[in-house]
Amino acid sequence: MINIIEDFFNKESKHPAFTELQKSIKTYKNIQISQVAGALSSIILLLFYRKTKANKGIYIANNEDDALQIYNNLDYWIEQLQLNDKIYLQYLPSSYKNFDTFSINSSNEAMRLQCSELFADDDIVSLVITYPEAIVEKIPKSENIIKNKTKLKIGDRVDLNFLIELLLYYGYVEVDYVYEPGQFALRGAICDIYPFNANAPYRLLFKDETLSHVKLIDVVSQMSIQELTCIDILGSMDELNQTKVSIFQLLNINSIIWTSNFDLTNNNIEFFLNQLSDEINKEFIDYQEFITQINEFTNVNFSNTNVNYYDKLIQFDVKPLPIFTKILKDYHLFCKEKIYEGYSIYFTSPHYPAWERMQAIIEDMDIENDTEVLAYIKYLPTVFNEGFIDNQTKIIVVPEHQLFKKYLKPRLLNKIHKKQVTNIEELMELQPGDFIVHIQYGIGRFAGLEQLEINGNKQEVIKLMFKDDDVLYLNIQSMHKITKYICSDAKPPTLHKLGSIAWQNKKNKLKKHIKDIARELITLYAQRKAMKGFAFQKDNYLQIELESSFEYEDTPDQLKAIEEVKKDMESDYPMDRLICGDVGFGKTEIAVRAAFKAALDGKQTVILVPTTILAFQHYLTFSERLKEFPVTVEYINRFRTSKEQKEILRQLAEGKIEIIIGTHRLLSKDVKFNDLGLLIIDEEQKFGVAAKEKIRQLKTNVDTLYLSATPIPRTLQMSLMGARDISVLRTPPPNRKPIHTEVRTFEHKFIKKAIENEIERGGQVFFIHNNIETITEIANLIETLVPEARVGIA
Repeated sequence: MINIIEDFFNKESKHPAFTELQKSIKTYKNIQISQVAGALSSIILLLFYRKTKANKGIYIANNEDDALQIYNNLDYWIEQLQLNDKIYLQYLPSSYKNFDTFSINSSNEAMRLQCSELFADDDIVSLVITYPEAIVEKIPKSENIIKNKTKLKIGDRVDLNFLIELLLYYGYVEVDYVYEPGQFALRGAICDIYPFNANAPYRLLFKDETLSHVKLIDVVSQMSIQELTCIDILGSMDELNQTKVSIFQLLNINSIIWTSNFDLTNNNIEFFLNQLSDEINKEFIDYQEFITQINEFTNVNFSNTNVNYYDKLIQFDVKPLPIFTKILKDYHLFCKEKIYEGYSIYFTSPHYPAWERMQAIIEDMDIENDTEVLAYIKYLPTVFNEGFIDNQTKIIVVPEHQLFKKYLKPRLLNKIHKKQVTNIEELMELQPGDFIVHIQYGIGRFAGLEQLEINGNKQEVIKLMFKDDDVLYLNIQSMHKITKYICSDAKPPTLHKLGSIAWQNKKNKLKKHIKDIARELITLYAQRKAMKGFAFQKDNYLQIELESSFEYEDTPDQLKAIEEVKKDMESDYPMDRLICGDVGFGKTEIAVRAAFKAALDGKQTVILVPTTILAFQHYLTFSERLKEFPVTVEYINRFRTSKEQKEILRQLAEGKIEIIIGTHRLLSKDVKFNDLGLLIIDEEQKFGVAAKEKIRQLKTNVDTLYLSATPIPRTLQMSLMGARDISVLRTPPPNRKPIHTEVRTFEHKFIKKAIENEIERGGQVFFIHNNIETITEIANLIETLVPEARVGIA
């Protein structure tokens, strides 16, 4: 795979305009590159820094999203071409979560420190990707960071108490477990440290006041993942923040500044700096300072608008990809035409199944000469944020996400994510006196952590108390054997005695009960298999095309759930499955694909929801996802007129509507289906008893899918005992952004700014007020503060 990627970049390096650029940079100070499109700017950066011996560069994208996409391109390519030791790539974000406050993002601050250190070494090739708000933010001096480090290596004599005092002096915070820079955790002779300038925390193990092991640890699992020989601990951030400078002051004179569009960058920076409050303004350089300093270096501007202040104009001949309206037919004709003209076409995706899927779709469409066309399309197993047509090198790049109209999410940088649920966290939540269950010894009490001397070495252990004050010391490594005791009954449990057979008898009794349930389940499954339902066909090219057009990346749990739903639908007995997952985890997309699968076999789908708003939301989602396909989607609720309802029900009975979405109205006697094949029930727990009885009548021999974030106990019990199949979505979508929460006093200025920021972003604002009597006054206040906002009361 590396060979084909290497081959691609070697072809692009022979571009006559690129050769001209390499020569011009040695002579001219201001260069404009025009007629560029797609990911060409990323390719130029890679090719240039792959050939240069020692240089530094900064690429300023138009905005943060573009910067992440460019970084994502280069990060993939540098890793795949094994150039990590040749090109040091760094992302430079702003350290602020919110420019109206002093709220710092510690992971972003760590990346800025790494960037400053990178510029201290003039013997390496380094490239920094950034955006307007981040480039004008001041940064600690490189030499101060280097001076402010304490190096620890294996074999060093270290007084642990002194190390803790030093960390506290430096401003580190002691926590139960480390999850962001500036924290440390102490457990006996083990100290976890997350340095201010690190991408991940470290675990230090001490023996007889000597550092015996240094390990890199995973922030999510808190487990060691790599052995190291030494670490650098960065000192006080307060000292570093007192000597911040412009990033341009860290560059040597041979550095190059690349801009996506210099005029747009200037305008964005000027506008941004004018919006800053006086409080935070001192953390940024002013606009005139930016202009003066950037002009001290060689500037290369990617822009298709010709300007007269550049010494040299270099023209490529690169065009953006056309928009494929009928995705695959248009793409097929486009490929045939370009192949005839002598172009090489590269289909790009980091996921090989996407390439297999694309080939299968074209072959399944039964288009003339499809095999011949596929023979000229090469698969490039990497990422391009945007495709292009290079008319000089005769190369065309078609990224998977662009062809199927998806949104490409950059893979995660080394960002900080708080640990979710692990044994360590559960242990930290236990308080002395809490009941626990030990897999071998039964119910006891957690009595805290203690240090025991074993064979001359101090070890931290978990102390557990059982009946008659029996004590069990459990090694930290064996903590998977205990869980917190959970019971709906408020009555405290009876403790078990160490060495007694009571716990073993209880386990044996439970095993027998499980076997009885298993026998019942076997009988139940046999009865379900005996029921006959409709067996849907295997996926065809339209189903594959729909799934390929999903703009987000499927999570592993989502993919598994979809496969389970399809398997159920393709069997000859009725599906009865619960999809359980949190809000935003992808339940609706599973429903869309299931409904479309039913429609392709001429079957109708009814989607029952508890509220009129949810019905309309689902209608918009289903309509948007299926707009390119021959499927009719309708919805019915109390807001549709009587005339509209009658017409919808008539078309439904005649089979002209494939997917109908609605509330309780769809359970009325006048609702008739032409050929119902799939029933989808969203949030079943919100339907009443009478509605559920009608649903039972409706689902006879019909495939049924339940969607819920919080299933009712009966539904959950039926799923857990096997009477209903269950698919659980545990994995959140990739790159899901954390919620930013602030507690503040009621300030008109802050409310106005927050609402204006959200409106400017194209979003909506929910303002929750705690008093119905004065809610109109609050609405009037918002209209006064933000006249451009359309305000409603609910």
